[in-house]
Amino acid sequence: MQHKLISGDNHIDLTYCPADLWSSQAPAKWKKNAPRVEERNDGQHWFVDDKDRGMWNGVGPGFLPYTKGSFGHIDEMKEAGFVWDSYPGATPRPTTPELRIADLDRDGLEKEIIYGCLMVNDLIDDADLRVWVNAALQRLGRRLRQALRSQPRLSARHHSQHRPDRRRGRGAALRRRWG
Repeated sequence: MQHKLISGDNHIDLTYCPADLWSSQAPAKWKKNAPRVEERNDGQHWFVDDKDRGMWNGVGPGFLPYTKGSFGHIDEMKEAGFVWDSYPGATPRPTTPELRIADLDRDGLEKEIIYGCLMVNDLIDDADLRVWVNAALQRLGRRLRQALRSQPRLSARHHSQHRPDRRRGRGAALRRRWG
């Protein structure tokens, strides 16, 4: 019997969300309070309720810049290819479909369950704004699922070399994982 591993507790934290997810579509009344990213001297920062909450694509719940030795598991993630770059053009791994698929393959996972942002509701005082922000997160989730379903898989040769248990063609593993 073949066992499939499923991650049942993944979160796309605010720090990894697209920088313009809310600011590009926020109604005028929420432009200053909806989560948004602003450029600063040291990179991009998340602002929620018009307060600086930390780096975009930052580390940990404080959205900190990456500092070697601060968190052991973060150093391991860095060695595996994570890059904490807070400047425009960076590609956060959790919300970049081809990078997320590579991470799942490396970790031997067939599927994952992704929950929303842990902290975003705690950072927003206005109840109506929280509802709107969560609706935008759901739209992001649908876009990610669609992108992951349409993402070209690595070649079958790659799977034979790196995942001998998965010798199916390009789309089969993806459909099993996300379909």
